[in-house]
Amino acid sequence: MATTTFYRDPTAVQAAQRMAARGSAGDPACSMSYAGQFDESDVPARAQGKRVGVGTAGGYVCLIF
Repeated sequence: MATTTFYRDPTAVQAAQRMAARGSAGDPACSMSYAGQFDESDVPARAQGKRVGVGTAGGYVCLIF
């Protein structure tokens, strides 16, 4: 099985900041977004084995894959 690579993505960080400012999850820049702490196990099967950009801010997470 291929290894999933996580990296801090500036676009994902900006999206997480927008979500935090709004107080709700969801941003067009994100493949997946949610409120909470980032956990590698939250990455869906379709993104496993890929490079996944991660951004967090104010309790929101944005993943780009």
